[in-house]
Amino acid sequence: MVSVIFCAALVFAFPASSQTRAEILDAQIYLNGLGYGAGAPDGVWGPNTASALNAFLADEGLDAADILTAAQLTLLQNRVNDLSVQLTAVRLGNGQPYDPFWPQSGWHPDMQYDADHNFYRGGFSRHGWYSSGTTLPHQFNIVSAPFPVRYGTHSERFEIRPTDYDGMENRTEANRSEIGQRSNPRPPSINQDIWFGWSFYYDDLPILDSSYGWYPMFGQWKRTDMEGAPLIALRPHLSGTRIGIHLDDMTTNSPYMWRIENRNGFPCSLFDIQQSASSWIDIVINTDFGSSENGYLNVWVNGELICEYQGQIVSEATVNAGHDRAIHKRGYWSGHLSFPSQWRQNHPDVEIPTVVVYYDEWRQGSSREEVDIRLIEARGGEPVD
Repeated sequence: MVSVIFCAALVFAFPASSQTRAEILDAQIYLNGLGYGAGAPDGVWGPNTASALNAFLADEGLDAADILTAAQLTLLQNRVNDLSVQLTAVRLGNGQPYDPFWPQSGWHPDMQYDADHNFYRGGFSRHGWYSSGTTLPHQFNIVSAPFPVRYGTHSERFEIRPTDYDGMENRTEANRSEIGQRSNPRPPSINQDIWFGWSFYYDDLPILDSSYGWYPMFGQWKRTDMEGAPLIALRPHLSGTRIGIHLDDMTTNSPYMWRIENRNGFPCSLFDIQQSASSWIDIVINTDFGSSENGYLNVWVNGELICEYQGQIVSEATVNAGHDRAIHKRGYWSGHLSFPSQWRQNHPDVEIPTVVVYYDEWRQGSSREEVDIRLIEARGGEPVD
């Protein structure tokens, strides 16, 4: 369970030594995560922290210490890494969640924390986008090597852990890590020809059938109020083995026969989950978010035209309700955490996984040449970092 502890802002050097409050806070978080009770993380050196550190050092076969050193801090971090410890979150004096593995000093210049996001619970995002469930530092970050990068120097990293819906957040809001489109670039209108391109990467996604209640999304377009079923979503299908295009809005608001005639809302299968792991997948979409049978949706994967769908994409119910634009969200919407009881009842011995995905080079434009990373890379175009 993720717990929240409020502490003072960490900006002043600790007066008795070269330690800073941030370094002491990191040590306290590491020690608590490893099971050595350092007390509430507050960035202040005290008897609990000293006792916990010396207990850790004794277990490592090292001498006791009066102060925290850089070598000890590195050793603590290495042990947390070695044991894959999922650390608790603390909050700084301004309310911002803090995680020593994602210090603000390491953020890309586009990274931001906005206390007003996520219904005033705060959220991490990047300039020009809003956060959707990304309330913890590990859930969204802009990273560089050694993390995967498709083009240029940086990519977007999204992570959801099985405990993220507990403690800090309720289960309907924190089972996702997404960023959503604002006004630049402007979300396209319904029935407007538009092109999108981006690259997608993961090392491991589980292959799970419907008995697990696992219904995630890896990017979606929503209506203007951000409610209701997505207009278009990328999600697993065929017993969880492949990622396909799903027309959720039409599936939800159309007669049963429409679903039967349109493969239960999956007009296209895009790529195999296992075969595509650990390599960048370049995706291009051209659509008009059509509200009639003349609508269209074409998808290229790694330069190959995979999908040519013609038909309605946005339902009459959505259009009649006054929703006239399609707003993009990308990241990971962890559908299985909406229904953990189904997973745990049917598969009690299977651990709900942590999922990490990466996106790079997301673009919106009026032609394939503007958005296709393969064409852009071939002509030496500028990256989107």
